[in-house]
Amino acid sequence: GVAPAREVEGDVDARGLVITRVKPGSEADEKGLRTGDRILAVGGTEVDSPAELERVLNTAAKNGQKAVLVQMRSRRSGGSRFIALQLDKA
Repeated sequence: GVAPAREVEGDVDARGLVITRVKPGSEADEKGLRTGDRILAVGGTEVDSPAELERVLNTAAKNGQKAVLVQMRSRRSGGSRFIALQLDKA
């Protein structure tokens, strides 16, 4: 699950989505995404709400993409990185 960073952190200028739950054994779990990490963009599009995330994923799937590139920031290290996630497992 995800929630807008501005709601989780109480900062109206916070960007992205904070991960609130990672399903054990999921691709996200295997790729190292953890609760509290922040998703900044998916497929080059900034996402600030769960609805925006769903729209971007649906558009990518309709366009025949097999995976999307997710820009995320680790809560633990503060570092930013990119992760490819398969659409059929996202």
